[in-house]
Amino acid sequence: MMMLHGRYKILSERSGGQGRVLFCEDINLRRRVAVKQWLDPRQEARLEDEILALLRIKSKHVVQLYDLIHNDNGTDIILEFIDGRLIEDINISSLSQVAKLKILYQIACGICDIHTQGAVHRDIKPNNIKMDAEGIVKIFDFGLAREIGRNCNTIGFKGTYGYAAPELYREGNIEFRSPIDVYAFGVIAWEMFADRPPELSEIPPQPIASDLKAVSELPDQVADCINQCVAFDPNDRPIMIDIKQLLATYLLQNKHHGNLVFNGNSHSVSHSTRAVRIAIGNCRATIRYDGICFKLQDISGNFSINNEAVEENTELHQSCVITVNVNNSRRFITFDISHPEVTL
Repeated sequence: MMMLHGRYKILSERSGGQGRVLFCEDINLRRRVAVKQWLDPRQEARLEDEILALLRIKSKHVVQLYDLIHNDNGTDIILEFIDGRLIEDINISSLSQVAKLKILYQIACGICDIHTQGAVHRDIKPNNIKMDAEGIVKIFDFGLAREIGRNCNTIGFKGTYGYAAPELYREGNIEFRSPIDVYAFGVIAWEMFADRPPELSEIPPQPIASDLKAVSELPDQVADCINQCVAFDPNDRPIMIDIKQLLATYLLQNKHHGNLVFNGNSHSVSHSTRAVRIAIGNCRATIRYDGICFKLQDISGNFSINNEAVEENTELHQSCVITVNVNNSRRFITFDISHPEVTL
């Protein structure tokens, strides 16, 4: 029985590139771990980058750092073991659109957490993402990661062809910014929903001419967002928190519930009851749920929401007060929207 540091029983190993990963059992805590080592001492700086990135990131969708062990050969990084399959090994084309959206949503959550906690992954790709036995997606391999504002520049290309953003191919000093990860995310999304990657055969990649709406059945708003993720200009790409929220909106389609209260009476608006009519004096309006959001429609009379004037198709956000001005007096209606969560 091979042991590492007197605590980790080595079960197997995988080597590749500049390093290797030992899959071990922690005999003290009785759990499996992955131990990452660099075989080339000159690459210790990359290991340090990974450690710094993982130390600051806490996320359900990012592999967790457990421990660091220094020895004569360098530093061993003890990581959460992910018992599952690489995204690239999953037959994505056989999955339903909802199942694909759930995978994509989790990837977006992980990247969003990476960005909001001050880092750029820089090597987002299907073989750096795993799905565990519970269906939870985890991003790993932070060997190219950079901390925003601290060490986010380099000279020369580093990344993975096909997923690396066009700006990474520039000569001279290159600054790493979050749009790099957004671009890679967009390529993965293209592969998932078009069953093929976008046209990226040229190096450096050129602007993508095709439209995901033409080769997928995604809602237009989602397809447009993914198209924008692979925009040639990094300033044209959306930010991850907006992408995450958009995907959540469609995963929660038809799951919201609105509650209208007036004169002590409660009325529900949901997938089963799409609309509720408001009629007070000569004022009329309808609150209608389209599966994505609630809107005030068919307005006749003087209405306001949270003391602001409204127009046709005004969207109702979370909790609000609808005021109806009728016969020189005001009547108040409260409206609340439930907060469903994406079920993974």
